[in-house]
Amino acid sequence: MMIEQLGYPPELLVIEKELSQLPHLTFCEGVPQRRVDLLAYHKVENNLEPLLLVECKAIKADRKALEQVMGYNHFVGAPFVAVVSRETRLTGWQGATGLEFSQGLYRYDDLLTTHRQ
Repeated sequence: MMIEQLGYPPELLVIEKELSQLPHLTFCEGVPQRRVDLLAYHKVENNLEPLLLVECKAIKADRKALEQVMGYNHFVGAPFVAVVSRETRLTGWQGATGLEFSQGLYRYDDLLTTHRQ
């Protein structure tokens, strides 16, 4: 879905990696031994920067899942986070009044455009 329908480049997706193995965190100390479900990067000059951190849940996505993805994002530093389950797809970002979420997952190009504004 993310590649075919939403246009995410497969070479910029990381699936089920420990935080300490993420390219932009390999030299950081104090990174917990946790595993991200999915992380989409984007290229900035010759560097990879996190764009969207996704937490996948088999059951209903709830407040605990939102807290989990935000806790991981404290280390990852992606401007967008998402929680997905069979019934729910929420994408969040830091808005003017705090953390804001909307229904659905955004296209890769739409996140890039929003992030650059």
